[in-house]
Amino acid sequence: MEYKKSIIENIQTNSLSNLPEDFDNKMIKRIFEFVNYNISNELLNTNMVADQIGMSRTQLWRLFKTKTGKSLKDYIKDIKMQKAATMLMTGKYRISEVSDYVGFSDPRYFSRIFIKEYGITPTEYAEKFRKN
Repeated sequence: MEYKKSIIENIQTNSLSNLPEDFDNKMIKRIFEFVNYNISNELLNTNMVADQIGMSRTQLWRLFKTKTGKSLKDYIKDIKMQKAATMLMTGKYRISEVSDYVGFSDPRYFSRIFIKEYGITPTEYAEKFRKN
């Protein structure tokens, strides 16, 4: 009887230890998808993602930080800046269009964030790729 109980507990423990990993990975995937789909939304932030995913902001922060090594806020900023840089490289978009597309209503604020990320203005960044 004790042996059966031990086996059942072992199975339950193994099943439960696998469940959170799968659940966590699915949640991270949902977060990535939601952020990428809503990248143009100027209201995109941790609270919006938490509401959409159905987690508290604290749970979301902890899960995201544990799984990715960075905060969700930093991830959102990184994705916005990467998308902006890609758009600027093409030379097809004005700074205001890029700013709008990545969810900044104020192009000057966008430029300040871009400079912090890349060390040059969006205009300089775009010109750098036009010359090449």
